[in-house]
Amino acid sequence: MQLRNGSSRSVLLIGPWVVKFPRLNFFWEVISDLIHHDGVGILIDPIRENWDEYLTWRRFKSDYLAPVYFSIGLVNLQKRIDGPTPTQEELTMIWRELVFRTGGDISKTNLHNLLDVENFRRTEKGLVWIDYGSWEKMPMRKFLLTWDNLFKKLLLN
Repeated sequence: MQLRNGSSRSVLLIGPWVVKFPRLNFFWEVISDLIHHDGVGILIDPIRENWDEYLTWRRFKSDYLAPVYFSIGLVNLQKRIDGPTPTQEELTMIWRELVFRTGGDISKTNLHNLLDVENFRRTEKGLVWIDYGSWEKMPMRKFLLTWDNLFKKLLLN
């Protein structure tokens, strides 16, 4: 069992499963933000990211997305995908193709999900996206309504 921390969520790796939930020390940041600002966004964002990831998987169920089997927003249960990460050069080439082919529409999404090699794993089918929950701009599931086939072409063998 391993625990890893992302920008807003923690990931617990247990055998073939991944459990995603708001980062443990994240709650202290929320309390601080509530005192100094509104605090609402920082509290809700990881829950929205979990929910978007789940709804994206339910809608598309593509081989380039890591399956999310269950979500209550606060917690996601996802299939663990092991494999090497792509190189930064490889991801940059995919990114450039996405910018070109979407006419810049890709900038409507949360770009950190697409720019970090740690968010992808190489499998026999191609690249699998393991962290694709997005809420800050356009939810990923809405973006993929238009661009799902392009992602299949660029990420899968």
